[in-house]
This record gives sequence, C-alpha cells and structure tokens, in this order.
Amino acid sequence: MYIAYLRQSTNRQVNSSERQRVEIEKYAAQQGVVIDRYYEEAPISGSTPVSERPALAEALFALGKDDSLVVADLTRLSR
Repeated sequence: MYIAYLRQSTNRQVNSSERQRVEIEKYAAQQGVVIDRYYEEAPISGSTPVSERPALAEALFALGKDDSLVVADLTRLSR
C-alpha cells in the first residue's frame, strides 16, 4: 500500500497541498503505483512533534509491513 502525507506550513505557502498532491501523483504514475490513501495536515510547522500532528500520526500508524509513505519533499515530514 502507498500512503501519501501532505503538510502546509502556512496558508500562504507556495508548496500548497494541491501542488504536493500533483507532485505525488506524478511520482506514482512514473513508478506505476497507486496512492491508496492521503493524509492531509492542517497548516502546521514541520518542527511540531508527531504527537501534535494527527494526520502524520494516523499515516504512520496506517503503515504496514512493505507499505510506503510518500511525500512531495522530505521537509513535509520535519525540519
């Protein structure tokens, strides 16, 4: 299973959720895979702990053996 995680730092950020989704879909098409689930975080800082980022926590708990977490950029996970 492929799980995608989307995070915006602020509402004005250039790397919007829509842009991240497009980048992830492009990657998936190139790899010949399908994104099974998307988890989208409300605008929040990348330095916020996982315990305070419900969408990331859900995405991580949803991962099983051999599953993959896909992000548009590593900075979407943390700083």
